[in-house]
Amino acid sequence: MMDAVRIEAAATEIAKNFADGISWDDVYSVIPKAMVVAEGVEGLTGPEKKALALTLLKSLLDKLDLPGPDVVVKPLMLTVAPFVIDLVISASRGDFGVNKPKP
Repeated sequence: MMDAVRIEAAATEIAKNFADGISWDDVYSVIPKAMVVAEGVEGLTGPEKKALALTLLKSLLDKLDLPGPDVVVKPLMLTVAPFVIDLVISASRGDFGVNKPKP
């Protein structure tokens, strides 16, 4: 698992992509960025990577200028993030049958 220092460093690096703040249009793009960092950590199981991505997201949200009151946006993002992560994983596995050629 990544230690707290490395999590903060990764969150700071991702936050640079949103130096001018974050809008509602790109608010959920931070979740896949956290997932990519977690995916790159060797030796973790899937659930451990998900937990790491969520920890990283919490740190990242503290660094960003969110598009609304932090007391509303941050809990909302942290509530839906686990479901968004599961959705992205399912989509990457092809579980939805979207964009597949018809037989």
